[in-house]
Order: sequence, then structure tokens, then C-alpha cells
Amino acid sequence: MKMLTYILSLFLMIGCKEQLDTTEKEPEIIYSTFDLVSPAHQVIDVEVLPSFEWDTVGNASYYQLQIAYDSLFNDIVLERETTEHQITLEEELPFGAYLFWRVLIFDENDTQVGISLSNYQLRTIFGEASPSPSQIIYYVSPNGIDHPLSGTIDQPFKSISYAAHFIPENENDTLYIFNGEYQEVEPIMIKPGIHLKGENKENVIIRSSGVSVPDNINTLSKDYSNWYEGSLIQLISPDREVKRYLGSKALAPVDGNQSVSHLTIDGENKQLKAGLWVENRNNIHLHDLTIKNCEMRGAIIAAGNKEWYKEPEYYLEGIRVNDCSFINSSKDFDNGSSGNLNLGQLKGAEIYNIQIDDDEGYGIKFMFDGYFRDCEFYNITTNLSEEDELWGEDIAIELWNLGPGNKVHDVVSNTWLSLVNHPRIFNAKASSLNIEVYNIHISDQNKVSSKEGLEIGTPHVLIRDCLIENKGMGIALWNMGRENIHIRNNIFRNDRYQYNWAGGSGIYIDNSQDWTFDDIHIYNNVFDKNVYGILIKGQNLGEFNIHNNLFIESKTFDVYSVGGQVMFTHNFLDGSEWKLSDQITESQNLFGDALIWKTGDMSNQYYVPKVGSPLIDAGKNMDLPFEGSAPDIGYFETSTTN
Repeated sequence: MKMLTYILSLFLMIGCKEQLDTTEKEPEIIYSTFDLVSPAHQVIDVEVLPSFEWDTVGNASYYQLQIAYDSLFNDIVLERETTEHQITLEEELPFGAYLFWRVLIFDENDTQVGISLSNYQLRTIFGEASPSPSQIIYYVSPNGIDHPLSGTIDQPFKSISYAAHFIPENENDTLYIFNGEYQEVEPIMIKPGIHLKGENKENVIIRSSGVSVPDNINTLSKDYSNWYEGSLIQLISPDREVKRYLGSKALAPVDGNQSVSHLTIDGENKQLKAGLWVENRNNIHLHDLTIKNCEMRGAIIAAGNKEWYKEPEYYLEGIRVNDCSFINSSKDFDNGSSGNLNLGQLKGAEIYNIQIDDDEGYGIKFMFDGYFRDCEFYNITTNLSEEDELWGEDIAIELWNLGPGNKVHDVVSNTWLSLVNHPRIFNAKASSLNIEVYNIHISDQNKVSSKEGLEIGTPHVLIRDCLIENKGMGIALWNMGRENIHIRNNIFRNDRYQYNWAGGSGIYIDNSQDWTFDDIHIYNNVFDKNVYGILIKGQNLGEFNIHNNLFIESKTFDVYSVGGQVMFTHNFLDGSEWKLSDQITESQNLFGDALIWKTGDMSNQYYVPKVGSPLIDAGKNMDLPFEGSAPDIGYFETSTTN
């Protein structure tokens, strides 16, 4: 603090020695300057009846506190005078307002003789958004102003996180984001019934190098990756304490009835924890989004934490995610990996038209122990790392605890899919299968793999019309994959033999559990260049039905079984000598020249029978439609070939 300074002018009068002029002039005044104390500069969440404090000035007669919307103090909100060096307001400041404050000092003549060294800025707490029956669209622009009265097309907000506080919930309003780049440092908290929509996905770029996290959140906790705090866009209902992740009582989801669309989230070289987090909210539509460069997860949709090995009390319903791209937004942890798109506890969800590219973590991954009923995943393309240190390569789609009615289809990937249930979860037969998997194309890029194309650890499954190329195994069936499994009309092929711990097989079945593997059907598939076409081993093996399959160039065995009852009929070997293990009951199997084209695309022409092929009308009736006198052997059913 500087005290009031007087400059005294001393004039030396030069004159006769009999006379000396001792006249004094009025002192010239220089303003005193001093520091503001509190609220500190750029502090947020200040109460609307705050106290202000500043340094004392010894010779001040009184102080004047000034509060304004602008740093030039042209738009004054409030002025108050006091003889003390602090004051508590009795009149509320505006909610959610960015304000500047300073202090002036005056002498006994009401002359300003001092001013604070600088102007401090604060932001008051946000209040409840007022109902807005006349306004249905609120606007945000990089050239806008964060002011409580902003939000119109003529005066838009500047930051999305600020704007979200002023929109009332459940009025079906839209927060519309004009093209441009936005740098966000606070979470964008979207209340139910509010749509967040960008003008154009490519041109609305929301960047963040990390957002503020409440003081009570331990960001170093091993559980932090499962908490929504630290994510950019948050649709959370209800807002619960961190103990919700430690086994607290489940709460019913809230209806969101809203969408987030047409924008890009950039985590700026993985400085942002997660891009978008939906928790415990129904009726959410995410579409036309790009989420990239997030540290731990791209997007999350789940009901929340739950007890393991127990079906959740609530599922989220009305969930749809489509036409979204995810880039490098997952992470490898010590004992697993997160996903770019993380999902859990969903019923009737639609996930489609998804593109995922990542060189570290997974594509789509379960969250909070998974659990899915009547969900459909389709038109999904992933390009992931084939050199993961933990699992050999990253997983394209990993879903746990699949109940009746799920479908995964039309997927293109270079890595594997994992579909697994806990013991005794959804093990009973229902009116529909736990999952149908079809039209999947999995092709290893470097053509050397120790991993399976499909991992199946759930009962009640149909796998059909899949092309799996150059994987260590085509399908691995184990653990909960114990009964009611149909694997038909698939192609398992390799450019060269894949040698690995599971025998480099087209289908690998291994039961190490107490329950019996039974009611498993493998028919109308093609096995091309596998070390083992089909390898079955383990304990408690029941009946396996293997019919109508085409085997080409099996290195060691076409079918090898240790235990179990293998019924092997109406199969064809493109060669001269079957290689079957002893414990196989076989009949009506053929060998010779299969007379297939062996040219063109593997799934469309290569394995198509030529006219006169011994595959045509030579199969066993599997209660599926066929042409001619009997089904064909192999992948294709045909009546006229060229």
C-alpha cells in the first residue's frame, strides 16, 4: 500500500537580503494506489450477496465500491460507499454474471484521491434458469458475450458451458452452436429436455485440455475412469455423490428426451478425460458427432455402477447412437483397456453407422459390467492396433452379459469381437437368442495373429454369414458358451497357417467348467487353410453336430475332438484323405475336387460351386430353405451356377 503522497515545491526566492518571500503553494496530489483482497481475481461461484475487502488507506475519508459488467466501468451494476475497508452487499448481484469490481477513495471534500491498483473479475453462482415459453433456441458463437441476457441470435453466448446454465430444462429447447472453435475449461452440463446441436459437424470444434473437477474428487483414484467428473459434455441424472460407485442403491433413470449432434470434440492430445458422458438418463439420441484425442474414453452411456454378477435393477431405454466417428479416445490401463464408445445397462438401444480408429485401446466396450437386452449394433467399422501388450491385439467390440434379443451385424474390423456372459447370467432359453451375429468381416492386416476373430462366451447364439480371415482362430467358444449354439454359413480362411496355443483352428471349443457343453451345431461353413479345421477339447463335452461343411487344406486335422459325441455327416473335403480323430461318429462324408471357382472375392465368388459340383444337393436338411433335392454343402446355396 502506498500512502497519500504530497509533493512539496520549494521555491528559492532570489532577492535583496532584507526581504524573504515565504509564500507556500497548494500541494500537487498524486492518487494513492492499493490492492484488492477478496473475492480474488477471476474467482467463480461467488454468492450473489458477497463480501468485498481491500487494503486500508490511512488518509481516506471514505471508499466507493463499484461493480460493472465491463472492465471500463461504463455499464455499472452497483455502487456502494463505506468508511470501512470492507463491505457486505444487501442487494443481490445478478446470477451467473461476469462482473468487474474496483474501489475508489475520497477525501473529506468528496474529491477522488485514490483508486485500486487493478480491477478484479468474478463470476456469481448460477441460479435456476427461468422459464422461457417464448424462446426455443439459444445461440452460442465464438464472437458472443457471456452475459445473463445473452442467448439471442443477435447477442449469442460465447462459451457453451456458460450458456447451458441459462436454459430451462424440459421445455424442448435447443442450444445451437454456430460454426467456429470453442475452448472450454468447464464441463458442459446439459439438463434434461435440452438439445445440443452444432451448425455443422466439421466446423463446430469444441476443444478442451481438461475441465474443472469438484474438490472432493480424487483424480488419482483407480476408480476415477468410471466417474463422470472430468468429462466435457455431461448428461447426468440424478447427480449423485461419488459413493454411488461403491455399491449405493440404484436410482431410477430420468427421461432426457434430447439429442446431441453435429459437432466435434477434440481432447487436445489426450488432455481431456472423456468427451461425452450420459449416465442414468433415458431417451438420448447422439448422432453426427466426431470425438477424438480424449485420454480415457470418447463417449459413455450407462445407468451407473451396480453389483457384479447381478442383473441391474434399471436399464436405460430409448438410446440411439448413429453416424459418429471416434478417433484415439481410449486408454490401456494396467489390467485392461477402455473403449472409444462405452456402453452398459441398455435395453432396446440402436448403435449404428459408427467409425472407430485408434492405435491404443478398444472400439466399443461394455461399461459397469455391461448388460444388454434387445440391443442392435450394426454398420460398424473399426481399425485398431494388432499389437496390444496385454491381449495381443485390441478388441473391436466387447460386450458382457448379453440377454435375449441382441444383434451384432454388418461389422468390418481388423481385430476381434468378444461376447461374454458371467456364469448363470442369461443362461436359460428365452423366446429369442441372447445374440445373433451376422455379416461380420474380420481381416487381420499383417496376416499373422494369435487372437480369435470371434470370442463367444454366452449360450443361445447364432453366428452366420461371417468372413474371418487370417486370425489365429476363427471362433473361440468357451466358458458360458455352453449350449444352443448355431454356427452356420461362415468362411474361416487364411493365406497361411496360423500356429498358436489354440492350434490355429477355424473353430476352437474348450470347456473348463462344471456345466456341460451341449446342443452345439456347426454347419454349412468353409474351413480353408487352418491347422485344425475344428478343435474340440476340455471336460463335460456333450453332443456336437457338424454337417454340410467344406474343408480345404487342413494341416493337421480337419476335425479333432477329445471327449464328447461328435456327429459328423454330409461334409466335403476338397482333397483326397480325411483327417479325423478317433472319437468321431462320421457318415456320408465326401472328398475329391469340390469344383468351386477359387477366383474373385472370397465372400462373393471364390467358394461358389461350378456347374456339376459335388457340393450341390449333397447336404443334410438343417430346417432352412434350400433349392433342389437337398441343401448344398458349403457356404452357398445355389441352383444355377456358371
